[in-house]
Amino acid sequence: MRSLTQRKQWVFCACPPLPLHAPALVQAGVDIARLLIMAPGALPRNMLWSMEKALGSCRLVLAWQNGLSQKALRRLQLAANAGNNLAVLFQRGNSGCPYCVLRLQLTLAEDQAPQVNILQARGQIHRHSVRLTGILGNLRGRTSDA
Repeated sequence: MRSLTQRKQWVFCACPPLPLHAPALVQAGVDIARLLIMAPGALPRNMLWSMEKALGSCRLVLAWQNGLSQKALRRLQLAANAGNNLAVLFQRGNSGCPYCVLRLQLTLAEDQAPQVNILQARGQIHRHSVRLTGILGNLRGRTSDA
């Protein structure tokens, strides 16, 4: 986000579960003037339409939404490909999405270090999990699928 916003590119956040903390984003170097945020509670069809349009002009689209149909996920993938932009969909649990290019799961390893597990990927992947260190070490006690 920092790199994109500093290069004057747009980032769209669709329905984050909690308000984004502007002081933390600024401290991390994110230009918050380049963030577009869709408030939670939007109807799924409005969110889907907004994400599709954003993928035409925003370099990065982050969305928090469960229960999107395979058809909707495929539409988002096609929009991301057409705009040559990145879409990241955060979902809880196993979505079983057959159209995702990459599905990751964030868990805690035995030593309580956050670990990213690759659940599904296109092409050759040489690693099936990556242990995170540093700032992400504060995620203790939380797990989610992406």
